[in-house]
Amino acid sequence: MMASRPERSSDLRAGVVSRLGVLSAVAVAVYAFESLLPMPIPWARLGLSNVMVVVALFSFGLRQALVVNLVRIVAGNLVLGLL
Repeated sequence: MMASRPERSSDLRAGVVSRLGVLSAVAVAVYAFESLLPMPIPWARLGLSNVMVVVALFSFGLRQALVVNLVRIVAGNLVLGLL
């Protein structure tokens, strides 16, 4: 029987970074998809990609939620050609 190795802090950090990356990627994808939807009012969007920011806020904290939001804004606008 093999003994399980104790988790190191670098393993935990890598897990958090990978989860934040997945949240950011999903937020960018939803942001890009949302731009394809017709808007009833020209300046109003539904804000569906903000759900990923709220998930990051409750799961990881304020700093990580701000990182997800910043990545969503910059990467989403780069994908759409609006930056």
